Amino acid sequence: MARKLIERSGHGAGARPNGRNLLLFVHGYNNDMTDVLDRAERLEQNFGVEVIVFSWPANGGGLHGVLSYKSDKRDALASVGAFNRVLEKLEAW
Repeated sequence: MARKLIERSGHGAGARPNGRNLLLFVHGYNNDMTDVLDRAERLEQNFGVEVIVFSWPANGGGLHGVLSYKSDKRDALASVGAFNRVLEKLEAW
């Protein structure tokens, strides 16, 4: 999907330029996928960009407050490798 967005934006092999920039959107803690996708759509509409979303497990494990934040912080640390791979793929494309 990301490759298709890159090509649609006018970047990468087989691209058809449309003048739109790409935005890699990494959401904050305690977000569910519906909220993340809604926010990505608003970013596309408001700023005229193609949005690629990186989502990591950030539901807080059902905990609240500081405990929720600490749980999500551990999840984010566990996602570092996946995030690095996303950046490497984007660079390669």
